Amino acid sequence: MMILKCKMCGGNIEITGESHGVCDSCGCEVTLPKLDDDRRAEMYNRGNHFRSRGEFDKAYSAYEHIIAEDGQDAEAHWCLALCRYGIEYVKDPRSGEYKPTCSRVSFEPFQEDRDYLEALNYSEGRTRELYQREAAKIAKIQECYLEISRKEQPYDVFICFKATEENGERTQGSIIAQDIYEQLTEKGLKVFFSRITLEDKLSEEYEPYIFAALHSARVMLVVATKPEHLTSRWVQNEWSRYLAMMDKDKNKSIIPVFSGMSPYDFPPEIPMVQGQDMGKVGAMQDLVRGVLKLTGKGTANNRQPELYATKENILKRIAQALEDEAYQECYNLAEQLLNADAENGWAYYMILAANGIKNIWEVGYKGLSLEENRYFRRAYQYGTEELKQELELGLQKNRGILKNLNEYRNIAGDGYYLYNQMKNRYPKELQKYWSMFQQYYKYGMKRSEEKYEEFVKTGKRIAITTLILAGTVLVWAILMITGYGTGGEEDMFLTIICGFAFCTILAYPLLAIDLLRNYSGYRAMKQYGYYRQELRTYKKQVINPLEEFLTGEVNNYYGPLISNGSLVELRGVTECIKEMMEQQWS
Repeated sequence: MMILKCKMCGGNIEITGESHGVCDSCGCEVTLPKLDDDRRAEMYNRGNHFRSRGEFDKAYSAYEHIIAEDGQDAEAHWCLALCRYGIEYVKDPRSGEYKPTCSRVSFEPFQEDRDYLEALNYSEGRTRELYQREAAKIAKIQECYLEISRKEQPYDVFICFKATEENGERTQGSIIAQDIYEQLTEKGLKVFFSRITLEDKLSEEYEPYIFAALHSARVMLVVATKPEHLTSRWVQNEWSRYLAMMDKDKNKSIIPVFSGMSPYDFPPEIPMVQGQDMGKVGAMQDLVRGVLKLTGKGTANNRQPELYATKENILKRIAQALEDEAYQECYNLAEQLLNADAENGWAYYMILAANGIKNIWEVGYKGLSLEENRYFRRAYQYGTEELKQELELGLQKNRGILKNLNEYRNIAGDGYYLYNQMKNRYPKELQKYWSMFQQYYKYGMKRSEEKYEEFVKTGKRIAITTLILAGTVLVWAILMITGYGTGGEEDMFLTIICGFAFCTILAYPLLAIDLLRNYSGYRAMKQYGYYRQELRTYKKQVINPLEEFLTGEVNNYYGPLISNGSLVELRGVTECIKEMMEQQWS
């Protein structure tokens, strides 16, 4: 008997072969993997254990091993999506219900996550409904978090550190981190230091504010005085997410800051090129100077008044270049403006527009997300309120385009889409067509062309035999009427004619038996031909018009969403029925 740990409460669930079930401990209806051995169950329990502890990277690795063995495991894909967004389930003390919490917010909507879509693709029925239900809850939380994070002002620096020891005392690293915070804020930098930044948000979720700071900060300082501090849950969650953001944004930097430990105790993922040992003399001054340089605020800009005097003119020239469709000139001017003012949101916005499209959200027609575009993120980070409103409108439209595009791709890839639509909307017509197809296949399987041909040939033989017999009787009758047959030779001739007629009569029973023996084949062929003609007529008069209507309905709705794209031809109802019928008769 295989036991699986509930991914919500951690209780035991006995595996019975079903893809969903109810946990005896928390009473939640949960999705279950299809397990065939204890080793696979242990891999799932290992992943669920790490995820419940917030060690999402370790959990992700465990689920990836399952996918490597079986790429069509829906539950493994679902768990990968949960890890990517840092989803844990926490019991609500008031309702007793286990609700999802998000520790890794992302601009990419959960319901468009590649592993979530794979989970839907490889599941069906109630299991699929459960995935969709939980995804809707997570998407709602995600949208709420993003709404909060969008209102946050951008940060220059994010300080990552462990606040307390296991015994509850404050860590030495947190003291060093606060000293750094005070030094940097004195220099005019906006610094995220959770001990102070989040102190007025005790009754709220921290994640939206952490995400906003991670996303906007140009520099992260990872402060540690013990190696184990670096692998604690929240510390690792922050620096690992920042490293992932660095892969997409080369302007971000991470600086390890340590004291009383070796730099080699840092995880290998964190680059030590700019590591700062706070035990050295003058380390604080070196660190502050390096951070100011990386954030672009290290020197006074005496040209600032001149910049603001010319900035409007440059923006006007960019707008003129866009009107003239001189996109390269537009791009060059925007870059020129950014070289002088690296935090000009309108300049980043103009670079977006320089891609040769009328509206920024239209990149969705190419399957591209605005949220993944670095210029969009910078435009939002440094934009005015007016620009942010325009960007948010564009983002909503872009999401709508991508959602509809994904829906269309799912429809185009669903071989039974038209069949299911017709089954739901025109059940009587489809049922009649299905019944006719059954009869058609029934007689098609029974028909025997050899028996049919033998039946036809036997019929021809009977006809020929009848003609011969009729001719013989006619000759005999004529001879008798004319009085022929009074001599010996004439009697012999009449005897031969009578014998020939008698033999012909004897052939009739044999031919009749042969005819009856092949009659079933003849009847099956006649019925087969009848239903084939009926099917053709009904398909032409009823099914084809309905197919054209449903196909046109899909293409008319989704067609405009695909810029100059060719719509995939949907699979016909007849083809689907034929395939199902062949499986049934096989």
